[in-house]
Amino acid sequence: MSPLVQSTDEPEKPVGPAETWKVKLTVHEEFIAYVLGELNSRNGYVEEMDGLEKQMIIHAVLPSREFEAMKMIVASLRGTEPGSVERENES
Repeated sequence: MSPLVQSTDEPEKPVGPAETWKVKLTVHEEFIAYVLGELNSRNGYVEEMDGLEKQMIIHAVLPSREFEAMKMIVASLRGTEPGSVERENES
């Protein structure tokens, strides 16, 4: 057996693509790059961005398993305005 093969068991069956949710992130403009990096690293992507004074509203798609982690990250940011992450209704 090759030293690269550590098991003769069959690989696990794939579970298919992850469920995704549309989300709305509201963050202070000073944290926008950080939040976009986190979103990208969690296999999410931006669909639309809007500015509202010093707040940025990001409409994005995120794997459902990453939703709680993003909520914790945005909640931990200490800007002048609190941030939020909400699940958007599918239309």
